[in-house]
Amino acid sequence: LEEAYGIHDALFELAKKGRGKAIIFGGGFLGCELAGEIAEQYKGKIALTIVEAAPHVLGGIPHLAEDAEKRIRELGIDLRLSAPVSFIEDGKATLVSGDIIPYDLAIWACGVQGNYILGTLGLKLAKGNFVEVDVHLQIPKFRNVFCIGDSANCLDTACHKPYPKLATIGLVMGDHTAKNIQRLKKGQKLEPFTPIPAPPPSPSAAPTHSSSKKLWGWPKASPA
Repeated sequence: LEEAYGIHDALFELAKKGRGKAIIFGGGFLGCELAGEIAEQYKGKIALTIVEAAPHVLGGIPHLAEDAEKRIRELGIDLRLSAPVSFIEDGKATLVSGDIIPYDLAIWACGVQGNYILGTLGLKLAKGNFVEVDVHLQIPKFRNVFCIGDSANCLDTACHKPYPKLATIGLVMGDHTAKNIQRLKKGQKLEPFTPIPAPPPSPSAAPTHSSSKKLWGWPKASPA
């Protein structure tokens, strides 16, 4: 929480300068969502760059990555793809390509690890120290125990990749698990945790897909 407040205060100070430079390392769900929030909050006041080592953001998830990249660039964010970092110094980041990106504020948004306590419980862990769960968010070894949120390694059946560690997904997991616990108590069949829309790259743009249409949401109207 202290780090979050520190980033907030640093961004506020940069915005007062009129054109401070901020760089986000990592173009995953966290990096893209954070970049969108900053771009919307400090329009034109902070020059923002996302540096991602992979060829696409959001882990290259089909139909989401392309839309997110387009929206990120529409927000005026400098998006560097296939751009692994060689080393970071105070005030500048050097890419493997030799490009140098100066910055006033650097934010690390890649590389997530589960709490070390999870490794002491005798449970099967996935890469990153996260607990393996099934489609119902249950721990296979203990059918009456569920694991949700950042601690769970739950695969999105649509792309066969783990759900990102975000509060929005954790909240949905919690709601879904509460309903499944009720089903379990009644002896009913449990419902699998199904894919949900990814968080948008800005608060004003939420992509939604169907078999034939693709929609972008509009900003929520302010109360009169």
